[in-house]
Amino acid sequence: MNMHYAVILAAGRGKRLGGRIKALLPFMSHTFIEEIIDNMESAGLFNRMVVLNPDGAERVKNAVNLKGTKIVINPEPDRGMLSSIQCALKEMPEDCEGMVLHLVDHPLAKTDTYKKVLEAAQSSPGKIIIPECGPRHGHPTVFPSKFFPEILNGPNDEGVRSLIRKHPEDVIYVSVTDSGIFSDVDTGEQFDRIQR
Repeated sequence: MNMHYAVILAAGRGKRLGGRIKALLPFMSHTFIEEIIDNMESAGLFNRMVVLNPDGAERVKNAVNLKGTKIVINPEPDRGMLSSIQCALKEMPEDCEGMVLHLVDHPLAKTDTYKKVLEAAQSSPGKIIIPECGPRHGHPTVFPSKFFPEILNGPNDEGVRSLIRKHPEDVIYVSVTDSGIFSDVDTGEQFDRIQR
């Protein structure tokens, strides 16, 4: 049984998008968050959390069907991305084997990519799994539970990248044909580009 938990980081305030809630940005026939959840579900990721800021949580909950995805509130999202990850980890059950970390502004990541990183995590337990497309890396990234204490105690200014740098022997890169792993949306121009 797969005991990896997906964590979707969506607590940012979208300042460069005029304060729009990234989770609710339209994509295809639905929204960013729905696209990500659908792809995760298709890949067999049924245990999911989404981390939201206090202002956006109620709007997201009322606007879309989260299909059982647990909402976790980050009361201090301005502290940065690591603070959102730490909020999610505090909600993890004891039997969780690892966290599949994804960003809400990366809606283009394919179902097959989720499947590949999950397969790699299950065949190489205890390893950090990072997808790569050509020379570039991205998300979803898998962190095994043995690193949870280190993440929980990590300084906010470093994030999880420092963990990857500290433990190169524990990192496995999985090749994918999916530029969605690094196609993020932070500005209006980037949003317009993915709609084409």
